[in-house]
Amino acid sequence: MLNGWLIVTISLAYIGALFLVAWWGDNYRDKPQHNFIRTSTYSFSLAVYCSSWTYYGAAATATSSGWQYFAIYLGPILTFTFGWRFIQKLVIVGRKQHSTSIADFIAARYGKSQYLAMMVASFAVIGSLPYIALQLKSISVSYQIMSFQLGQAGISHAAGWANELAIALALAFFAIMFGTRHIDATEHHRGLITAVAFESVIKLVAFLLVGLFILFYVLDGYDDLAMQVENLNQSRNLFSGDQINTRFITMMVLSMSAILFLPRQFHVTVVENNNVYDVKYARFILPIYLLLVSIIVVPIIVGGLNLLPQNMQNPEQFILNIPIFLSEPTLAILAFLGGFSAATGMVIVSSITLSTMVSNDIIMPLMVRFRFINMDENDFSRWLINIRRGAIIILMLLAYAYYRSQTAEKLASIGLISFAAAIQFAPATIGAITWRKGHKYGATTGILLGFLVWFYTLLMPSFDIEFINIYITQSGPFGIEWLKPYAMFGLDFGDNLTHGVVMSLAANIAAYIYFSLRATPNLLDNVQAAAFVDDRNLFSLQPHVDEQDIMLRVWDVKNLSTKILGYNQKQDFLQRFLKFNPQH
Repeated sequence: MLNGWLIVTISLAYIGALFLVAWWGDNYRDKPQHNFIRTSTYSFSLAVYCSSWTYYGAAATATSSGWQYFAIYLGPILTFTFGWRFIQKLVIVGRKQHSTSIADFIAARYGKSQYLAMMVASFAVIGSLPYIALQLKSISVSYQIMSFQLGQAGISHAAGWANELAIALALAFFAIMFGTRHIDATEHHRGLITAVAFESVIKLVAFLLVGLFILFYVLDGYDDLAMQVENLNQSRNLFSGDQINTRFITMMVLSMSAILFLPRQFHVTVVENNNVYDVKYARFILPIYLLLVSIIVVPIIVGGLNLLPQNMQNPEQFILNIPIFLSEPTLAILAFLGGFSAATGMVIVSSITLSTMVSNDIIMPLMVRFRFINMDENDFSRWLINIRRGAIIILMLLAYAYYRSQTAEKLASIGLISFAAAIQFAPATIGAITWRKGHKYGATTGILLGFLVWFYTLLMPSFDIEFINIYITQSGPFGIEWLKPYAMFGLDFGDNLTHGVVMSLAANIAAYIYFSLRATPNLLDNVQAAAFVDDRNLFSLQPHVDEQDIMLRVWDVKNLSTKILGYNQKQDFLQRFLKFNPQH
């Protein structure tokens, strides 16, 4: 048995190490980075995509559905390998438009619509809650496994609600400490990204060490692994060609979209990018990272199925249960830290990203509109910081409430719901930089309809609410069977996930195209369409600006920056501005 306080102490020590890494990154944020360090940090930070769902849930998906686990890795690999030019353009346009979130990016393209930004931010929060809930579940269960005696290690019920709530609040505190210490003028968080990249290395190392331990100490190398896989294929059809089906394609498409359009992924990929050419190298580093993870899943599955007793046969817990069963506490702790790292990295980045959208696109505009804030105040920074901190706490509590109400037993089931939400941003975002005729009416209607169908077909049925289960999911509202969430209009795709994704995405794309074509663009629409779609000077990160555009009084700049950033951050901002723009 591993003492519970020991696990807590190790976890806190690890968080302390992350703070040191983040502090180091922040202290050197104004200094140029070596190309190799900058590129590696950016590329590994993209692996925040590999949350606890990947760390724990991949083995569960592979055990139950074979090759379908690989679809979650294949999608991002294809996106970065073949779509890196598109990603570069996304980064360039986002930087030129000073986008701080996916909501900001979409709103800027479609007439700088504040209402559209507010809607995207709201839906991003709703769509991300299941994913954050997934992390709470994984941390709770893994802590329980590490704390209990060996004979009880396979138990999968969650710890008491008080412990789970404490975990949620602790993660909220960590997110606040990481991302809301100050308001950054550029929304770049070099320290945070450095810490996230460090976490990505830790979880990869932990994953590889457990896999290699199984491969060479539990099994007799590659030949033995191949023989064991063949035996499992014959006995339980572990991997077969039949698993490359419509659900596999759906999961692959969802993951292709999620690597870019999940709010946290957009933030890391676009907002935190410091050099567009880093994408060129990330298209090699990230796919290799994902390939390593996907390959090492196989020996973990084989070891878990062939080695563990029946009471430890939960595939989501193989990576922890195998070292515990073999009395390897050091390896077990390392495996726990890998999973803890995967969960905390995702929660911290998501919380910061969502809180930024909530403050910038929802609360502050409403407070200004209804005059809850005096526009003559000298310092808005405290408002922004406190709103973001409060938003992080509320988001974590909402995710905890969802976790307590959901019925999906496997991590993979929860993660796919959030992936299906993220793909609703894809038509408007892809159209933003490829289609001049895209209009805010089409983007607004498309995203709205897409999310309504997503909520009805995928999110709502996941709640453990008797009324919904009996009167809507099973029989359809008012007994209308063709309105059942899993069989709308009598369509059957053979898979509930595929049905929900196809129906929501079809409604989204159709509305986006139809209402965009019917709309009459104004001057601002045409200007923004040209700024986003025009390919001229694609790799020039300095947009053309007339001299008259920058002829602002020094007092105006100081006054505005003080209101938004606060006095201390304003001074830091002006010093950095003058340092890198001495001609002004």
